[in-house]
Amino acid sequence: MNIQLSRAFNLYSKKLIILPFLLHKNNYIEMRIKRYYNLFIGFHILFEEGVLKMSFINWTKEELTNIKLIDQQHKETTDLINEIYESNSKQNKKAQVTFIKNLIAHLREHFETEEKYMKEFSDTGYISHKLEHDRLLNKIISTESKLNEDDLILDEEFYQSMRKWFYNHLDFKDRKLGEHLRTKNVK
Repeated sequence: MNIQLSRAFNLYSKKLIILPFLLHKNNYIEMRIKRYYNLFIGFHILFEEGVLKMSFINWTKEELTNIKLIDQQHKETTDLINEIYESNSKQNKKAQVTFIKNLIAHLREHFETEEKYMKEFSDTGYISHKLEHDRLLNKIISTESKLNEDDLILDEEFYQSMRKWFYNHLDFKDRKLGEHLRTKNVK
């Protein structure tokens, strides 16, 4: 993180905790700072409709690709990850296994949706985008196997890597896909 962004991050983190209602809407710089804040601090804090909300990953307007089906599936992804995270805090392995299975099924469907769009509308980033999908899915399937075989409980590293992957993938792959699809009149 460069020095200017670091200073902005420090200011932003104080503002977010003390005066969350001062957040600006649709401001790219603020969005980037919120990303860094979200990755470093661990919880997304959102002040919405007069209520302070905290969750591991929070779905907001800033995460939109403006492709309805993809955005709906991304929202479902964040909900599933948050459910898995909450089950971990209760040390409930059975719930974790169930949620991981649901996450795998959901991600398969979501990745198929994005890949179908990429093929149908000749997206030039198809190969690298698909490779990212495959790597994540294989990682989660491997984690599921370890959960079933061992006394493994999902750890903080797993959740941090999921959040980091989600935001990086959204920022560097899915937004570009959304822009490309909008040029093809996909909504």
